[in-house]
Amino acid sequence: MRKFSMIAFIIIIFAASALSCAPKVKKPSNPVGPSPSGGYIKGSVELSGETTNIGVLISIKGSDRIVTTGDSGEFSFSDVPAGAQTLIFRKHGFSDTEVAGIYTESGKEKNIGRISLQKIQPVLAGRIQGAVSREGASAKTGIIVSLQGTSFTAQTDAGGNFAFDDVPSGDYNIIYHTDGFIDAALIVSLAAGETLSVSAKTLKERRVEGYCLLEGTSESGGVIVSVPGTTHMSLNDTSGYYVLR
Repeated sequence: MRKFSMIAFIIIIFAASALSCAPKVKKPSNPVGPSPSGGYIKGSVELSGETTNIGVLISIKGSDRIVTTGDSGEFSFSDVPAGAQTLIFRKHGFSDTEVAGIYTESGKEKNIGRISLQKIQPVLAGRIQGAVSREGASAKTGIIVSLQGTSFTAQTDAGGNFAFDDVPSGDYNIIYHTDGFIDAALIVSLAAGETLSVSAKTLKERRVEGYCLLEGTSESGGVIVSVPGTTHMSLNDTSGYYVLR
């Protein structure tokens, strides 16, 4: 019995010694950076003319992945599928920017550097004003004036005056219209913030005039001249002159 106890004691000492001498297995640490299953995109944004770069929305095109920058403008995306990616940068008051051709690889980091967003410059609107009248008529109100190809339309007041406010700079074709008169047009150029006074226009009466003479007689009056299918009708005078309005 004493001999068996001694053998057991020796075996225990040998096992303990073997365990203490065995190499220790190091546990893997948590990975930092790109995930083995996807790539990693990082970069930063600069807002032109601003002291802070906060509040820029950055998204991966074709996905629902969105991040927002802090004061530094830095951003990052992890677990990005391998392949070509496009990032979209947006902030109110600045031009939207797209950066395409960003190629990601599984387990690798892609730094796209610093992206600058340009501030949208406000458009300085101008004013176009003028006056128009009807030939041979004292009434000047109600003449329709418009800027062709736009939603700007006005009617003249009692003095024949009209004006368009908040008009962006550019070239415009002013159209003048009123029933019974020939339309007129005027091309103008408006600079940013300019008040442009255009020359006065007079609309000519829409009419057809001429002479109708009776052969073999000195008296040509009393001839009725009309346009078929319309109400336009006139009676010429003794000289043969007529006017259709």
